[in-house]
Amino acid sequence: MKPIIQNKLKEIEDKYNVKILFAVESGSRA
Repeated sequence: MKPIIQNKLKEIEDKYNVKILFAVESGSRA
């Protein structure tokens, strides 16, 4: 995954106080 995308995900996690990495990982495996 590109660092820019990871940074955006981190911003969203901080902003909404959620964790979305697990959703991205499980989505890529599906």
